[in-house]
Amino acid sequence: MGRAGAEPVSLDTGLGRIRERVATGTFGTATQVGPHRELDMLGRYAEHVRGFVDVAALRPLRVAVDAANGMAGLVVPPVFDGLPCELVGLYMDLDGTFPNHPASPIELENLRDLQRLGREQSCDIRLAFDGDADRMFCVDGAGRPVSPALVTAVAAERMLARDPGAPVLYNLICSRIVPEPIPRAAG
Repeated sequence: MGRAGAEPVSLDTGLGRIRERVATGTFGTATQVGPHRELDMLGRYAEHVRGFVDVAALRPLRVAVDAANGMAGLVVPPVFDGLPCELVGLYMDLDGTFPNHPASPIELENLRDLQRLGREQSCDIRLAFDGDADRMFCVDGAGRPVSPALVTAVAAERMLARDPGAPVLYNLICSRIVPEPIPRAAG
């Protein structure tokens, strides 16, 4: 949540008052109901994500996915729908209590179940997602974690090959392996 000017909402800037109102049930009454509409954007989002890939160039893959009981359990299946991939899911049911392990794939201990599943199911690649599915970590066919910076660099090169001159946004905490190939690929 954020306030005007992208100011984060914190306990000091409104979150404490929201917590109080929820705890006491004192929400007040809206004086005016604004317009709204409901849209299911999942299909369009999945189509957008598939647009990053040359689907015709994909070979069949067996892909293990650890959704960690987070949003990837909802989002990943439609993204992979129609691709030549067989998904082998782990902890795909949405459960915000994260009963199987924390939804933090940056911690190596949280990759253990995925590594085991990938080995048992002979998966080509293994993907681990965080709780809101905005970060994905790869584990290769041998069960080794792949550097997220390397994945970002390869993705940037591939996308720039299809769209030369496009901007590439990346986190500044990435190693130099990310920004070095971007100018070479006209990004």
